[in-house]
Amino acid sequence: MIPLEVVERELGYNVAWNEEKREVVINKEDKIIVLKIDRNTAVVNGRQVMMDINPIQIYEDIYVPLRFASENMGMTVGYFNPAVRGESVPLNDYRAAIFVDEKYEVDNLISREDAMILVKERCLNGLENYKKSLRENLVSNGEDPERFQEEMTLVEKSINKIEYFGEVSRYYVFDMNIYQVILDKMKGKMYFKYDMGLATYIKWLDIDSPHL
Repeated sequence: MIPLEVVERELGYNVAWNEEKREVVINKEDKIIVLKIDRNTAVVNGRQVMMDINPIQIYEDIYVPLRFASENMGMTVGYFNPAVRGESVPLNDYRAAIFVDEKYEVDNLISREDAMILVKERCLNGLENYKKSLRENLVSNGEDPERFQEEMTLVEKSINKIEYFGEVSRYYVFDMNIYQVILDKMKGKMYFKYDMGLATYIKWLDIDSPHL
């Protein structure tokens, strides 16, 4: 079950609650879904659809079956348990998880081999851009421009040794020791995953950023 607040906030749908009818109306563009609390039928664009589980209300929160909500909103849902050998890996930790993503065509995805080439190429380009800005900063501060050459060499070696780590939904995960790199198979966008104390961050990779 998923709280409607998540559907509204994360998936971009409008959600309206009618207390008198105990009815939820979810809509976005040309899609309208009507759900009634404790009933296992919904109306999707005027068509009745059966649900395995009734929507429920817990205090002020309305919960709906995740698979029904996502599949009838043009999304895809998956589950993986990384503790089971052969499962895909999650993006942010190693616990079992459910993912919800937009639908995509399998035929249009970037292959794993092409993704590996793309990741290496972008990381190396980003490193060169960073080395340039670092060198300029060192010179402007009157320091040795080659001061961090050894560290930059180690980063370059890590990039060239990058390995395929796994995937989840439409994302490939690659490991380069220092960071993990995540690539969107559909859109080609790339992200860094890194840990800072108890928190894990996933950040879009801008190879032109001087702070990369």
